[in-house]
Amino acid sequence: MTAKRYIHACLAWLVLISVAVQLLTVISSWLVNVLFPESGVQSLLAQEGIRWLVGQMPGILSANFLLSLLYLSLAFGLTHRSGLLSSIRKRRNTETASEIKLSDNIADSNLLPDDIKQSYAYSRRIAFQITLLTATVSIALLLFLIIGPETVLLSSTGTFSGSSLSVGFVPLVSSVVMFIAVVYGACVARFRTLLSVFDAMIYGVCQFAPLLAAYVFIAQCYYSVMYVLGYVVP
Repeated sequence: MTAKRYIHACLAWLVLISVAVQLLTVISSWLVNVLFPESGVQSLLAQEGIRWLVGQMPGILSANFLLSLLYLSLAFGLTHRSGLLSSIRKRRNTETASEIKLSDNIADSNLLPDDIKQSYAYSRRIAFQITLLTATVSIALLLFLIIGPETVLLSSTGTFSGSSLSVGFVPLVSSVVMFIAVVYGACVARFRTLLSVFDAMIYGVCQFAPLLAAYVFIAQCYYSVMYVLGYVVP
């Protein structure tokens, strides 16, 4: 079994366990509430419990964690399809023509293989330098918003806790990464059209889909247990 299939199998078992625990929670909360009404256990089958289950679940599933996973999946898809991840992992100066996707103007030319490799390596270096400049400017802008004179993203007291940055940190960083990946992908001709960029984002979501599906059931189970036990939940 490959590592990917093993992870999918583990997530599938987590979903099954979560569903079983939630069903057990629903039944047991009703039994305890009927037999021991003074226990403080809230039944999910009571009117209030059913209203909470139907009314609050959409809010639970739209929590920051799920949104962060979605943004991370989009960023992963763009960085992977743009070639930025592999470029950062191993900066190779030369690649064979079979390992790269040449642009049309190079493929139709009469350049020798060595010239092709040198030209491609040079374009890759230029693309990496442009991307590095883009990343530097983006990070500098973020730092200005965080530690600049106005500290726009921090709270009114200048702290991280309770600020806009604490809530949207992952989406913000993911958006910056996505922008950098698109710049790199455009420079190396991986992203030639808007559709290719969109396909890369879809690829990322597909890779994260098992985790997103598992989170839906795990979150429902967790917050249901917290509600039955009387804890404050969204």
